[in-house]
Amino acid sequence: MRILAYSHRLDYTGAPLIMFRLMRHLRRQHEVTLLLPRHGDVGALRADYETAGIECTDSVNPQRFDALVVNTLIAFDVVLGAAGQMPILWWIHEPKGGRKWLDQGRVNGGAFARADKVVFPTRWQYETLYKPFVGTIPHAIVPYGMGIDPHAATATELHAPGELRLLQLGIVSQRKGIDLTLRALRRLANPQIKLTIMGSQIFEPDFVRRVRAYIADDPMLSGSVTLMSEQHPTIAQAHMAHCDALLFPTRDDLITLTILEGLLHKRCVLSSDFGPIPETIIHEETGLLSPVNDSVALATNIDRIFHDRPLIDRLGSAGHAIYDRKHTFAVHAAAMEAEIRSIARAGKGGGKSS
Repeated sequence: MRILAYSHRLDYTGAPLIMFRLMRHLRRQHEVTLLLPRHGDVGALRADYETAGIECTDSVNPQRFDALVVNTLIAFDVVLGAAGQMPILWWIHEPKGGRKWLDQGRVNGGAFARADKVVFPTRWQYETLYKPFVGTIPHAIVPYGMGIDPHAATATELHAPGELRLLQLGIVSQRKGIDLTLRALRRLANPQIKLTIMGSQIFEPDFVRRVRAYIADDPMLSGSVTLMSEQHPTIAQAHMAHCDALLFPTRDDLITLTILEGLLHKRCVLSSDFGPIPETIIHEETGLLSPVNDSVALATNIDRIFHDRPLIDRLGSAGHAIYDRKHTFAVHAAAMEAEIRSIARAGKGGGKSS
């Protein structure tokens, strides 16, 4: 197939990384071209695409391609613009926030009718949020996979005796529950619990300033919390591989790459119970859950693993097992390739064109 891919951003955040890892994989058997974002900074992922041998361009001939894969709800304008010119697979990653944009008119819901198929990573997302907009348009549920080598991570600094090393990975925003984490750590007031927060800080600058001030105003937090900006995935992976537990007290997310990376690395995951997350992070079995917006319950879970280190290993191993059952990259990539092939121009379902 000759596949054209479009993502509204090319930074090291969830949806752009998911698209890149899939297209890098498909490049082995198909011709893949990336249409560069129409607005704003192109982002660091462009270099990764080019290193993977994928052409990046800002202008294309639609008739040259067998299928267009459009990434995220935000790219609805590309769906509308390309409709009728080539088959379109629209990949929707947004949780509740995306439905809010539709309800407010910030995203044109009419774009769903112009896609040939819509793909969601969870059934909860389709059934709970987007089913009224999809209507009779064909849709599919394809769970995420990781597409990374967990053995490629290099060592970070060693733990001091007795320390508990926590990692919160993702955009520094209120949606991700970083304020809940900080309140939980402040409640525990345990200087042996160390936290690294890592993620893009460009989306909610006022919130980032409040987070920095909250940390600086508390002597215990200022000595225990490290706030880092967006990093290359290899650096994030190194921190993931050598932390004790992953924190994910989100207010609005799916079963994200961050959770899956934690499971892949056999990390103990402490998450909120939002939406579809309990399907994979099963309380007491594959991780520990706390109610959305509940920093007290989160503190209880953190304190529990601080005092019960064998529990960390047990939950990490069980989490890895459920990853192997539900979220391997091979299954994810094969399913996405099949969905693209299902809408590709007739007779164009083969490999790379000559």
